[in-house]
Amino acid sequence: MLVSFFAVSLVYGIVGTVVALILSPLQCIKILRQDTGHSYYSLFHTIIKEEGVLYFYRAAMLYAMMNFLSNFSFGIADVTSVFLSHNNPMLRLAVRIFVGGFVETLLTFYVEIKEILKNKEHYSKSEFVYFSEVSLLLLLRNSVVWIGSAVSMLLFELYHFNFYTAFLISLVLGLIFSVLSLPLDVFSTVMCGTSRKSFSENICVVYRSHKQKLFYGATIRTIQVTAFTIATAITGMILQLVYY
Repeated sequence: MLVSFFAVSLVYGIVGTVVALILSPLQCIKILRQDTGHSYYSLFHTIIKEEGVLYFYRAAMLYAMMNFLSNFSFGIADVTSVFLSHNNPMLRLAVRIFVGGFVETLLTFYVEIKEILKNKEHYSKSEFVYFSEVSLLLLLRNSVVWIGSAVSMLLFELYHFNFYTAFLISLVLGLIFSVLSLPLDVFSTVMCGTSRKSFSENICVVYRSHKQKLFYGATIRTIQVTAFTIATAITGMILQLVYY
């Protein structure tokens, strides 16, 4: 069973790493868009002029590491769901969503905060923040994001769709949950660098000063979440056919 945990989770993690490396430049632009409110064109032009193309990859390794751990966490949740609730589809769904979200937050919070601050460097007066300030936001966001992959896999298990149909379902669910998770993503991004206050105080401060930004970065966020949803769901479906 330990071999199953590791092998399946490793496959998920490798897939997440590949997708992350491809999307790393978009992640850099999205973070700066959410934090500063500047247009994509303005940010792109400024970075190219002042920093060069390599700036877009300054946090690529951190982003890849974060998504390796993220997908590795979903792999743990997937294997756990199969072993603990093989005959209960809804319980499998819940385990994939909530265990995946919890383990991901636990494993990735430090790397993600460092990755955000690395991308914001030179463009924001941010300092390192503590886990307690953004952990709940990250947990909620991560759990919401995993709903798309988990539901796609559940539908595949129940109705045995072909991969073309499964791809379309993953695409649609990825689009939906990328939008639903966006405000949580913006809050967690902006709060990396806020002063040390209570969680509720920071939420109020961020909302008052950044409420117009709650859906900033929507285009890139949609691309990211949809890509990860499709990659993760298809990986899970293939593993169901060849491994479980």
